[in-house]
Amino acid sequence: MIQTYTMILWAHPGKEDFETVVKKAYAALQSLAKYGEDISPNYLTVSRKKDAKPFEWSFEAFRELVANSVNKEGGKVFTELGYTFSFFSSLNNKESAGISMTTGITDPRFKNTFTVNFPQSYLMSNPDKAERTVSAFTDCIRAFEPYWGCVANSANSLRFSGYYREGLPTAFHWLNYFGREITEKLGKEKLDKLPIHTARAVEDGYLLRLDEAPLDDENSEAVSKQKQVNEFLGLNKFTGQTI
Repeated sequence: MIQTYTMILWAHPGKEDFETVVKKAYAALQSLAKYGEDISPNYLTVSRKKDAKPFEWSFEAFRELVANSVNKEGGKVFTELGYTFSFFSSLNNKESAGISMTTGITDPRFKNTFTVNFPQSYLMSNPDKAERTVSAFTDCIRAFEPYWGCVANSANSLRFSGYYREGLPTAFHWLNYFGREITEKLGKEKLDKLPIHTARAVEDGYLLRLDEAPLDDENSEAVSKQKQVNEFLGLNKFTGQTI
């Protein structure tokens, strides 16, 4: 199975005004773009990729895009469901990242999301790429202000039942962001004792890195370490995994 990686950030709904929503979304996307063309939001998603044209980036152009991306159905506008838009980085499918965001949600039943599907050509096994990913993840956390986030291996994610249940992540991935709520629920003392590569404070939570190298789902030692951390945190209760 081809192993690719996905960055996921989830943020609570809020009561921010439109201008604040736009500024935060713009900052998050620019935080991503500065780490290279291969993960930059260069093109707006269209029904036929061959019809895509480069997005002319400016704050005003982006503001107009967000305003036109309000969720609606049958002509009825649902401002409480926020604004949804997506980009991709390259016309070459194997070299293209998919980038999507829903922001500005005020309905407490839903969440704001920021997702980056890294391209097949983005070789996480390259140490420079791995460190670039850590930096991009960190900057996007600061801009998007999530309560939870991860950089997950697509094949490995299939071992688990979704990403989040009962106020906790269902698994510990290569990179993880646990905001204040998760940190308090699991306990800071427990997080400080995790048998992992690094743990450091970012915003009001922790950025936690399983290993120096990205998780390889075909590496039994890496998967075993993931299992150990899941059990230590009590996350294995969600799946009863036996890996």
